[in-house]
Amino acid sequence: MSDIYDNVLRSIINDCSRFVLPFINEACGEHYKGNEKIIFHPNEHIITRSDEAADKRITDTCFTVISEDNTEKNYHLECESGEYSSSMLIRLFEYDAQIALDQRKLGKTEITVTFPHTAVLYLKNRGTIPREMKVTIIVPGDRKVSYTVPVIRMRDYTAEELFEKKLYLMIPFYLFNFRNKFERCNKDPEELKKLLDEIRYVADKLRSLAVSGELDPFEAKTIAELLKKVTDALARKYSKVKKGVDEIMRGPVIETEARSILTLGEVRGETNARLQMAKNMLLSNEPDDKITLYSGVSSDVLARLKAELLKN
Repeated sequence: MSDIYDNVLRSIINDCSRFVLPFINEACGEHYKGNEKIIFHPNEHIITRSDEAADKRITDTCFTVISEDNTEKNYHLECESGEYSSSMLIRLFEYDAQIALDQRKLGKTEITVTFPHTAVLYLKNRGTIPREMKVTIIVPGDRKVSYTVPVIRMRDYTAEELFEKKLYLMIPFYLFNFRNKFERCNKDPEELKKLLDEIRYVADKLRSLAVSGELDPFEAKTIAELLKKVTDALARKYSKVKKGVDEIMRGPVIETEARSILTLGEVRGETNARLQMAKNMLLSNEPDDKITLYSGVSSDVLARLKAELLKN
């Protein structure tokens, strides 16, 4: 089931890549303005074990942000829908170490590895979830090197706060905040109305932002569709909750001018994030089938990218 939510995160990042920067500002205390360049990297990493076996690990997303002054920072984001466990730290360290190795600087007698700035989005609304985690590495000479991993807890945010802080990346997961009320809502019409009023606020806000131009129709449509996808998985046993949310979230898709959405969707059929990932993988000499699988671009688009790179 967690794969569904991981895929939702990857989808909104791939299709609406600008949503990443406000989330990074919130999680890592950055102050990106939105005009920075984002370069996405392949999320598949091969981890070699001591017995020479190799494991394939797929991170949720990793990317580089290049500021106007050409300062570069690497980031790694993970989405977790289960209970908190310290084993998460092991996975994060494995991912971070492999990302650092993949982007190593290797000289004749020295290797330099830079660990990414890592953050985790925790979706669950119950149980003990820390606000941050910590990784400590002891290097020769008994010197300690530590870094923190900030945790963004979905339950800490109201819908109003998500929109106020432009945390659009988190909106598809908003229903997690009401997961423990589904059974009661499915039986009690008044409780169901309260839940659906929350979702109606989200739908109305998406509609108004699309009209004002803060979100383009494609982005509003993407958020609405992904929220419905999360609902289908999260509320699959609660028919009244699922039906109510689906009906409400159909609004932003229909009422933001279907023609406009269709035209924009065709123009943006291959988003900038997907194209950038495909270019990066081409430059790394990755095979075509792997590029189309992980970037999501079509074989025709990949052929055009190759021709473009040959010209340059």
